[in-house]
Amino acid sequence: MITLTVDEIAAFERVNLTEDSWARCVSHQFDEDTLIHNTHKPGLYISVIGQCQGRTQIEGMDAEQDFSHHYMMALLEGDCDDPMFFPKGSWLQMLSIMVPLETLNEPQILPRYKAKFIQSVPQIRLAELGLVPLDIFRCCDAVWHCEYQGLERKLFLKAKAHEVMALFLHLRRKAAEQDAIDVPIYDSSLSDTSLSDSSVYVNSAYDRHKPRHKKTKQCPQTTVTPQVHARMLALVTTLRQVENTLDQEWPLAKVARMAQTNEAYLKSDIKALVGTTFRQWLIKARLTLACRLLAENIPISEVAQTIGFKSPAYFATLFKSEMGVSPRLYRESLTHPVQS
Repeated sequence: MITLTVDEIAAFERVNLTEDSWARCVSHQFDEDTLIHNTHKPGLYISVIGQCQGRTQIEGMDAEQDFSHHYMMALLEGDCDDPMFFPKGSWLQMLSIMVPLETLNEPQILPRYKAKFIQSVPQIRLAELGLVPLDIFRCCDAVWHCEYQGLERKLFLKAKAHEVMALFLHLRRKAAEQDAIDVPIYDSSLSDTSLSDSSVYVNSAYDRHKPRHKKTKQCPQTTVTPQVHARMLALVTTLRQVENTLDQEWPLAKVARMAQTNEAYLKSDIKALVGTTFRQWLIKARLTLACRLLAENIPISEVAQTIGFKSPAYFATLFKSEMGVSPRLYRESLTHPVQS
């Protein structure tokens, strides 16, 4: 086993958001047993976690606590060491943001209570642990799978960190407007008997597509249970697999099997997740890849096959109807831009 600090692991990327605040991102598989020490300074910490197959080593905390697909907010009033052990082959995906105490000017973003799982850490005054809202998960997932390098990667990470903060603040304000500020967020450290009472939160992806009602204190809220949340996360993973194999045929039944759901749920979940039908999403994904391939020296017939069209003629017709020009003219515009 090796022992390292966060700063000694290249996979932990850090960018400054302001002079005093920062964001750190990691998507890393450990190739040997690793104990990581991470010393936190006073401040507000917001962490969004994808896969987390490590075990906390903080005395008094449950080492088997599963933080995967959760967010954590913690208000620290003193230095705090956060050691975690990651077995060989385990994964960690996380986006963390730190805001110093003296610069906090949005009280709505603060944690609302001290969760049971963190009671043993005296430096933490308040902390929350909850399921990641889907809009925020998609934002972080884009960072974890981003292939950008250098300056464009730093800019992308910085922009997504600001987006995460904005989404969290938006959800908080919406909850306050709906008089739901005291509704507890799902805390997986609570007992199963309290799960039905503690798993309610407003999910912005579902909220965008529900029927609109006049704002009143009795305004219906969208409830996303842990089961629905898990189903949506499976769908995110499935759509990423589809994007990586666009040359295959993707009937709805096949996608539903991959996402371990049925077609009825799949249709409504995709609409909530991306705002369109699966067919519309698939066409957009294929044409996006087509535009990238047309920028390379690849025959148009091969581009069509690569993105899942057996007929180059049908591909050309669809491309023109969606993009306004034929694939040939699109390629020519890249090498010979139209002069204004």
